[in-house]
Amino acid sequence: MVAAQNHFLQEWIGHRPAVSSNASPTLEIDFIFLFMSLKENPLKKCNEVMTKKPVCCLPNDSVVTTAELMKSENIGSIPVIENEQSHKLVGIVTDRDLALKIIAGGLDAKSTKVSVVMTQEVVTCRAGDDLQKALNAMAEHQLRRIPVVDDENRIIGIIAQADVATRVDQPDKTAEMVKEISQANGK
Repeated sequence: MVAAQNHFLQEWIGHRPAVSSNASPTLEIDFIFLFMSLKENPLKKCNEVMTKKPVCCLPNDSVVTTAELMKSENIGSIPVIENEQSHKLVGIVTDRDLALKIIAGGLDAKSTKVSVVMTQEVVTCRAGDDLQKALNAMAEHQLRRIPVVDDENRIIGIIAQADVATRVDQPDKTAEMVKEISQANGK
């Protein structure tokens, strides 16, 4: 078990996303601790920690409307669905997408559609998956959030690092981590 934990720590340290200089030096250690505790006790399922019925947008929505939605809902990513009836997941758009593709790319936010900037190949999990499976995918792909879909690829929830932190049985340890993650993301 110790060898597996050491391998994971080396892998995490080598692939971790950048953390703001405002974050506590213990932020990454706290997330690693949480991740390791869940690896040892994978009792929770994704549906136990996911945020149900997440805010979504459509491919033809303007980027500026989507950015305003992110601001008003205090979220950093929005699943993109095919239409309001099917809720079929067709992509995801993040605040990072907006910064890199709109601002740095010099595109007009009012006329650019979400379909132009969204990620189309979305890493997802299922409601009945072990939480550990979702966390592994998040670590492997360096994601802070992962959509939860049903068998027909319809969005039913989303899991963020903060969801995991607040819904596991370590409230003292994770409360500080949620605060740090929120500050590091500027939310």
